[in-house]
Amino acid sequence: MGIDYWMHWLAWFIRSMILFSIVNCFIILLLKISWFPSSEVSVLTYSSTMVLCAFFTIYSMANTTYCFMMSVFFSKGNFMPYICFLFKNKLIFQPIVQCVWQE
Repeated sequence: MGIDYWMHWLAWFIRSMILFSIVNCFIILLLKISWFPSSEVSVLTYSSTMVLCAFFTIYSMANTTYCFMMSVFFSKGNFMPYICFLFKNKLIFQPIVQCVWQE
């Protein structure tokens, strides 16, 4: 490539975090606005916006580093880490969905 590996990984990390921050801002906006005109209540009315921003940022960093870790195991690291990411999220959140669904 002509550059050091750490520069390549840092560039991908910064690019991913910029994309994730745009998505995170949109999600926080949807969670914090009032959906009904006669009400001041939103989905997360009493949650601090900074706490939500920190939570989503840390979650995005964890997912990005997980995809980096999975890309090391494959020769073409473009597609397979994202499949592993989706599989990981399915394994983590499926028991939660099943527990909530039964109640």
